[in-house]
Amino acid sequence: MRAAASCALFVLAAAKSDGTCGYECTTDTDCSGCGTAGKCSSPDGATGQFANISSSCVSSPANPPADPEASADDAAWPSKWSANVDGYVYADFTTTAATASGSFKYDAVLGKTRADWKPYTSGKDATQIWIVDGTDSKYYVKSGALCLYFPITDPGQTGTPTIGVERADWMKNCKDAGMAKYVGREQVNVGGADEWVDHWSCHVDYAAAGQQITFQNFHSLGLGKIPKGLPLRVTGGNSAPNGQKGSPRLSTVWYKDFVTGDNATQPSDFTKPSGFCIPVGADDAKAHFGHDVTSAHTFSPAFHRRAHYMLHGKASDNDLRRAQQPKPRSAFRGETFVKTMQQLNDILKREAGLRTTLRRFLVGSPSRDADGALQCPHA
Repeated sequence: MRAAASCALFVLAAAKSDGTCGYECTTDTDCSGCGTAGKCSSPDGATGQFANISSSCVSSPANPPADPEASADDAAWPSKWSANVDGYVYADFTTTAATASGSFKYDAVLGKTRADWKPYTSGKDATQIWIVDGTDSKYYVKSGALCLYFPITDPGQTGTPTIGVERADWMKNCKDAGMAKYVGREQVNVGGADEWVDHWSCHVDYAAAGQQITFQNFHSLGLGKIPKGLPLRVTGGNSAPNGQKGSPRLSTVWYKDFVTGDNATQPSDFTKPSGFCIPVGADDAKAHFGHDVTSAHTFSPAFHRRAHYMLHGKASDNDLRRAQQPKPRSAFRGETFVKTMQQLNDILKREAGLRTTLRRFLVGSPSRDADGALQCPHA
């Protein structure tokens, strides 16, 4: 199911906007600060097994406009667009939430997305780029000098195949598959203005993966300042939150300051992060760190320090060849101990970026004083 790809969008939601809208809820009283008419919306049913992956506060005023007629076709995204984002994230089944803010770029033509968080939910800046190239679908997470990546797959299909970025018409596609429903006509506050939106929900039951996922889209009706069809709010939930893949239990993103059309994105926006990127869960990475590597580690200072040594943790071909050589080559030998040290120091000083500290070396042989104590001569 291609709609499953949408989970990566919600992974990393974005500072909190729109009052208490987007807060988890069980009753309408939890939503008194959401818009002009806050209520608790539960697309999967308020008493369902996993109601807390979809129940959140919305603003639902009485007497909404009758036109235009509700249609999932109108929920289709532009093929290219970018926006600034705010968000609210419940990572797991506790009531603890985190906020983030940044920007998002979507390009269905190239099959790529990008999110830049300033800051991310951890309080630190981060960049996430989803690149689909042929049969490869990789999601990169970079924070500071550290970069991780992992494949995006569909656990609901045999063999968990890799999948591409979310379709621009993902809600219509979900409705055509019999998994989406119209929730209602509501409002989302954008820049202080209440914009009318249509709220749709898509529920995916992955029996094979043992999890349920709910996607919700709130698209503009075009009755205010925001053009029709643009997503003003997107909410996602997952019954099996996964820190390694960055899938939270409940996450809401608000979009604003839209740019659409050819100028919204450029191919250079979606290049792989520079430097070495660690594959999440790889055997070599696990052996080096002593644990499975997850995207959550990108914000650990201790992990950053350890990661810097990863490139040197595995012996190179030259290292193995030198290890088998009984005596050092002539370039590494001198006629005396002092000359050998001088040659080695000359080699070390050619290493770019290497910092050295002057130390005093023993010259000659140790001797004993009148009391028999050992004395070491110094240079």
